[in-house]
Amino acid sequence: MLTPAMTLPTTPFYSTMSSTSRFESLPIELWSEIFHHCLPAHSHSRLRSSDAPLVLLRVCSSWSSIALSTPRLWSSIRIFLEDGFQWDPLPILKLFLDRSRDTPLSITIDYHTLTPMSQTSYMAVMTRIFSSIQPHARRWHSLSITATSACIAALHEQGNVFPSLRSLKVDSRFFIHEPISGDLGSRLPFVSEMARLKVLKLKPSAVYLPSLEECRQLLAEAVDLEDCTLHAQLDATRQAEQSIVKTPVKKLRMVFHDDMPLETSAIADRVSSFFTALECPNVEDLRIVRYGGNRDSGDPITPFFSSPSILPSIFHKLRSLRLSGLPLHNVDLLHIIDSLPQLKTLDLLFDIKDAEADPVWDNVLSALTAGESLSLPSLQSLRIECTGAHCSDEALQTFLHHRTSSFEGSRTAFKFKFLCTRPISSELYRAAEGLSVHHITLTSLPM
Repeated sequence: MLTPAMTLPTTPFYSTMSSTSRFESLPIELWSEIFHHCLPAHSHSRLRSSDAPLVLLRVCSSWSSIALSTPRLWSSIRIFLEDGFQWDPLPILKLFLDRSRDTPLSITIDYHTLTPMSQTSYMAVMTRIFSSIQPHARRWHSLSITATSACIAALHEQGNVFPSLRSLKVDSRFFIHEPISGDLGSRLPFVSEMARLKVLKLKPSAVYLPSLEECRQLLAEAVDLEDCTLHAQLDATRQAEQSIVKTPVKKLRMVFHDDMPLETSAIADRVSSFFTALECPNVEDLRIVRYGGNRDSGDPITPFFSSPSILPSIFHKLRSLRLSGLPLHNVDLLHIIDSLPQLKTLDLLFDIKDAEADPVWDNVLSALTAGESLSLPSLQSLRIECTGAHCSDEALQTFLHHRTSSFEGSRTAFKFKFLCTRPISSELYRAAEGLSVHHITLTSLPM
């Protein structure tokens, strides 16, 4: 049932425009352009009567007529559902779909706060929404959906074709009770559309995680891909020798899950074989994240890569790098930093509970401090999360002093975020406060 906020706006605020209005003589094309600038600048139009384009229908009959006859005002759609939602989005969704005519569609169906009870009602609404948008599948240009992997796979299996699809974003992480399905076509829908995609972001639920080989297959199919996010399961299957896959991707985010027990060298073997089978000459933004695989006290620290030279040897144009949750030795981290001098943004996020495996030592900060052997001379932003057990306040203060001094006279401010689980001295806090022209954040979270 529609709430008052979601009621279709059929009653204008003013019935007609004044016949003497100076704006009456403006060409309809100009009005259409003005109305287009009323749309949200960085997101799709939400189905609310208080937002454009729906609010334009309530101003006067002339505005309503022009808005309804301008298809591109209705081609960008965002349906945002929250826990306990009561309204039915279908009537307004139908208005958008009808009035957009043959214009390519950008559709976002978003829901971030799922509880087990609300998932059932949410998926019931999703089934009805899918039934409404399926007849327009040939017009889909951008599709971003929060739904079960099985539901999205079924959408693809119903014989739809997507010749206009260029951006696909699927988030199924909230749905943890899905049945396991086997083949690539069901676990990773839209495989046949990969060749045309520019943006691909797949965040499946745990039971639908693809293998590294399936991710490699996707990258091989996506010959025009520029922005890619993939989640993959690290399993115990040994990889056969792979041919090199060349991908034009510029932004690559790989999230590895290794909740199952693996032998000591298995992680490095799987990850290294995956990356060495890639040729990525255009990647400028790389994020590598690892979930699971928590180390017990006393266990050996198993490096994530068989060799720290893998990243510099594959990614020659990196400007931004994030390493999150990766087990690395201090010497390996130093090698990576020293081998990527062109970096402008660096995020190093490690386990804040494991001091023994913490690779951020004073020598890392010293390498990033001004001197003859300065690493990352172009660095503008640095974020570190670690225990802080091996890096002192003195090294941090020296690093901040030298790094911020290099920005004197520049319009660019240095950004530095540091989070650790040990106490930070008041002297260091005061030193950071004295660098107010820069963006310095120091946080201590004692465990």
